[in-house]
Amino acid sequence: MFRIHSLLITALIAFCALNSHALESGKYFQAITTSGVINKSLWYEHDGKKVEVYANNTIRSIDYDYDLAPSIIFYGNRTNAKGIPIPEAVARLPYSAEDLPTKAGRLLLIFHKVANNPSRGPSYNILVIEDKLESFPLGSFRFINFLDKKIAVRLGSKDFIVENNKEKIVEIASPEKGDLTIKLASMNDAGSWVNFYSNGWGHANDLRTIVFLTKSENGIKPLRFRQYAK
Repeated sequence: MFRIHSLLITALIAFCALNSHALESGKYFQAITTSGVINKSLWYEHDGKKVEVYANNTIRSIDYDYDLAPSIIFYGNRTNAKGIPIPEAVARLPYSAEDLPTKAGRLLLIFHKVANNPSRGPSYNILVIEDKLESFPLGSFRFINFLDKKIAVRLGSKDFIVENNKEKIVEIASPEKGDLTIKLASMNDAGSWVNFYSNGWGHANDLRTIVFLTKSENGIKPLRFRQYAK
């Protein structure tokens, strides 16, 4: 379900975002990059108008509206021989054409710069994640496991498993004081659970947190992207 290009998985270990802008329900996307900044060098069309995008690898972007279409196509300053803009990136929405009018909602777009890009090929790959408040509410954690192994999680007083290449959303009340204890473990070849991460994470009832579980140079690393309501 969550299998993506190996280059994008590798790049995800390079950044961690903390806050973003206020949340509203609706048909919006926010953007982040795996490295560098998109400083209005990409644009897309919304309601027939050109919208320039700003995104970086530290916090989520502002909300951008999008049209009801199977894909959001991003362009730069390149054109073909007829002067038609060349797509630099394509975000394919996780909805069927029939479901778009009723199910389309908030999205998180993760832009990954393509290395050694052919002169006429796309400049970015985009990972698209559903980001609706209804399914990913405030006061919750969303764990996305990009690994080929399951991960055991102890978050505060809750114990659960995040299956390989799957996700799990867990709602949990904020502690009266201090941080939530987080412990992560993976299974070794002998079938035993081995702890590989332990820490305290800040949490609040007006905060939601995405956690990517992916490989790093030193093993497995959780990457947090926190977002407050305001």
